[in-house]
Amino acid sequence: MTGQQDSGSWDSNADRWQAILNELEVPPRSAQKDAQPPVSVQAQIRWARDGAETIDTVVNAWTSRAVLVEIVDARRRIHGAWLAAADVRRRDPTA
Repeated sequence: MTGQQDSGSWDSNADRWQAILNELEVPPRSAQKDAQPPVSVQAQIRWARDGAETIDTVVNAWTSRAVLVEIVDARRRIHGAWLAAADVRRRDPTA
């Protein structure tokens, strides 16, 4: 490559990546239940630099205390995070 950054590379947004402060460790697979179909929710995300943000997203899996929410954001390298169930609320399907 000739000094130009490839905007399509997996790490092209590395300078924008942030930790999610309320992210939990991935629970054991044996404790996870798949959400079929995914459930529409609002999730409270606490970014390391940008602070708190509420996003509309979906839950793809859950345990008794945590949910796996989809996060597609340039600040995030991975497209999901496990959050405490208290940080997630179901969206009204009629809204």
